[in-house]
Amino acid sequence: MNKLTRLNKLIRLLASAEANSHSWTSRGSNLGLRNPQSPLKVHVNRQTKTHPLTTLTQDTSVAHVSNLGPDDDEKYRELESLLKRNCTRKHFSRAVDAFYEIRVLGFCPPVKTCNKMLECLVRVNNTGLVWRIYGEMVESNVAVDVGTFDCLIQAFCKEGKVKEAYDLLGEVLENDWVPNVVTFTKIIARFSKLGFLTRVSELVHLMIAKGCMPDVATYNSVICGLCKHGRVEEGIRVFVDLKERGYRPDVITYTVLIDGLWKAGKLEFARELWGQMQQNGIRPNLVSYNVLIDGYCKHVNLGHAKELFLEMSDKGIKPRIWAYNTLIAGLCLEKRIDEALSVRSTMLEKGLSGDVVTYNTFILAYCNQGNVQKALEFYWGLLIEGLKPTVSTYTPLISELCKEGKMKTVMRMFKKMLEMGLVPFCCTHDDIVVGHCGQGDTVEAMSAFNRMLEAGLKPSEMTFRVLITSLCGEGKVDDALWVLWKMIEKRYTPVASVWSSLVSHICSQTLNDMEMHFEKVLKVDKY
Repeated sequence: MNKLTRLNKLIRLLASAEANSHSWTSRGSNLGLRNPQSPLKVHVNRQTKTHPLTTLTQDTSVAHVSNLGPDDDEKYRELESLLKRNCTRKHFSRAVDAFYEIRVLGFCPPVKTCNKMLECLVRVNNTGLVWRIYGEMVESNVAVDVGTFDCLIQAFCKEGKVKEAYDLLGEVLENDWVPNVVTFTKIIARFSKLGFLTRVSELVHLMIAKGCMPDVATYNSVICGLCKHGRVEEGIRVFVDLKERGYRPDVITYTVLIDGLWKAGKLEFARELWGQMQQNGIRPNLVSYNVLIDGYCKHVNLGHAKELFLEMSDKGIKPRIWAYNTLIAGLCLEKRIDEALSVRSTMLEKGLSGDVVTYNTFILAYCNQGNVQKALEFYWGLLIEGLKPTVSTYTPLISELCKEGKMKTVMRMFKKMLEMGLVPFCCTHDDIVVGHCGQGDTVEAMSAFNRMLEAGLKPSEMTFRVLITSLCGEGKVDDALWVLWKMIEKRYTPVASVWSSLVSHICSQTLNDMEMHFEKVLKVDKY
C-alpha cells in the first residue's frame, strides 16, 4: 500500500469517526499505537541528556518528509488538520493513532501540532504517552519550543516528580525561555502541597521577574499551601493583597480560605467570608457548601449544617456522596443516628447507595453506642455492596467485639485484615491482647503481645497492666516479670497496683521461689 493510499484510508477513517462521534476502536494495544519499533521511554533528566536545550530554535516548520509529492503533501495537511481536531479529552486516542500512522509513513507533524497532542495527554493524565510522543519528536529532529517544555514540566508535576520539574524549569530559564503561567502554577501547587513554602515564594517572585504575571489560580495554590500547613493568617494577607492588586478572587479562593479558617477555629471570620463571597456575586459550588457544612458539623452546629444542605439542593446543586457523608458523620458524632439514617434514606432515594466511608461512619457510631450487632449489619451490607473494607472498618468492630469477649470472631476479622494487606492500628493489637486476657487466655494474649513487639509497636500502658495482672492470676510470675521488664524498657512507670499484684503472687509461693522472684523484682526496680 503506497503512502497516498494509506493517507486517504486514514483520513476517511478519522473523518468518519469524527462525523459520527463513534468511539475510537484501536487496532493495537495501548490505544492502538502502531509504532513498529519498541515504544521510546524518554524521560527528561540531566543524566540521559535527552533534552538538548542548547539546540532549541524558533523553527516550527514541518519535520523532514521524504519523497512526498504534491498530492501527498495536500493529503498530509488534511490529515494533520484532522489530528489537531481530535486532540480532545474524548477523542485523544484517535489523534495518537493518527500520529503513529504519520510516523510509519516516515515523517512527523510540526512542533505546534505535537505540542497540542502533548497538552491533551497532560490533561487526560496520560504522562506515559507524553514521554513517548516527545521521544518521537526528538528522534525526528523536530525543533521543539518552550511550549513543548511547558508540557514536559507539567507531566513531571502530574507524576509527583516535583524535583525533576523544578530542575527542568531551571534549565529552560537558563536558556532564555519563559514557561507560561500554567506551568509555573503547576509547580507552585506541587510545592505548596508538600509544604515547601519558601520555594513557593521564590517561584512567585521568579515568574514576576521573568514577566510572567501570576493569575488567580497561582494565588489560589499559594493560599491553599499556607492554609494547609497552618499559616492561615499569611493566607489572609495574600488574599487581601491580591484584591488590592486588582485581582478578582474566585470561588476556589474563597473556598480554600474558608476551609483554612474553619480548621484554625476562626469561625466568625469564615462566616463573614462566606457572606462576602455571595455579596460579590460569586456563587458557592458543591465543594464550597461541603466545606461549610463540614465546618458546622465539626463545631457542633448541626442546625446550620442541615440548613445549608437544604439550601444547596434548593439552588439546584446536586449533593454527591461525600456531601451526604459529611452530614451523616456530623449527626453520628452527636449520637443522632436516627437522623443520620434518615439522611441515608434520602441518599438511597436519589440513587446513591453510599461508599465505604458511609458504612464506616455507621459502624463506628453503633460501636460507640455498644451496639455491635447493628455495626455488624452495616459491615455485611458493605460486603454485599461489593465495597472493600478499610482499616477504619475493622478497628471499631474488633475493639467492641473484644469487649464482648467474642475472640474467635475477632481473630477471623484480624486474619481477614492481614490477608487483604491492611495494616492494623496499634490500638487494635492492644484490644486483642486485653480481649484475650479478659477471657483468661494468657497464651493467646502473650502471642498477640509478642506480635506487637516484633512489629516494632509500643503497647499501651493499660495493655501492660492488664497482661501482668492476668499472668500473675495464673501463677505465671516469670512471664509477668518479663512483661514488667518490657514495660520499663518502653519508658512506662509501673503503677502501685502492678507492684502489688506481683508482690502478692510472689508471697504465695515457697520460700526459695519467693527469694528468686524478689531478686528479679529488685533488678527490674534498679533498671
